[in-house]
Amino acid sequence: MDLTPEERKEAREAFEGSLRDRMGAYVDVVCVHCAGLHDRVIRLHQQRQPCPRVRRIEFHGNEISSVEYWPEGRWDDSRVIYPHHVYVEDEVDGNA
Repeated sequence: MDLTPEERKEAREAFEGSLRDRMGAYVDVVCVHCAGLHDRVIRLHQQRQPCPRVRRIEFHGNEISSVEYWPEGRWDDSRVIYPHHVYVEDEVDGNA
């Protein structure tokens, strides 16, 4: 996945738990269902997009009561940013 340097920086901050919103509060944008970031939402700081891994979610009031996932390999994750998209091997080794 091609990310701009700014998108890569914001994605790192999101994965490391240090991304802040415009008011300075920490923002949790990593998806609990696929462990990725959707549709560059970290740059936009807007409402999250539905996870492409989730087929159906049922709620009981405001609480999630059940989640049905698409079978492995049957969901489109081409627009999901994962840690391996933002951490280059040289950077992980401290050579960047």
